[in-house]
Amino acid sequence: MRVAIFGNIYRPVIINSIKVLFDFFSQKQVTLMLDRDLYDFLLQIGGYSLENVEKIENDDFKADVAFSIGGDGTFLNTSARIGEKGIPVIGVNTGRLGFLTDVSNDEIFDALEALMAGKYRIEERTLLQVETSDGTPLQYPYALN
Repeated sequence: MRVAIFGNIYRPVIINSIKVLFDFFSQKQVTLMLDRDLYDFLLQIGGYSLENVEKIENDDFKADVAFSIGGDGTFLNTSARIGEKGIPVIGVNTGRLGFLTDVSNDEIFDALEALMAGKYRIEERTLLQVETSDGTPLQYPYALN
């Protein structure tokens, strides 16, 4: 299994979630892949063995599942990076509200156990990209249905 992990590096609270993921997957036959910014962040703070972890440098990657650790904005950014690959995204909420990121820090282990046991359902969503007619760039040009 190949697992991609994306996270909001501006919210240090994600470190707790990352630790749970690393600890859980260290005992499984899993290839972990970290988004470039998240990889560099963990390298900078130290305390993580990234020796066998792949760095996602661009959007040309393959994974069986992706984790988005942060809030709904992080989930939207992760979905945009996933694009049309059809990779299921599990949203771990480290903020206050989470309409798209519905797994709390307290529920990560249970969600991981369910994932490995195949006890989950996939909700299909449509990702929309908005462009302005005059080409003005938008800060968040994506919407998720």
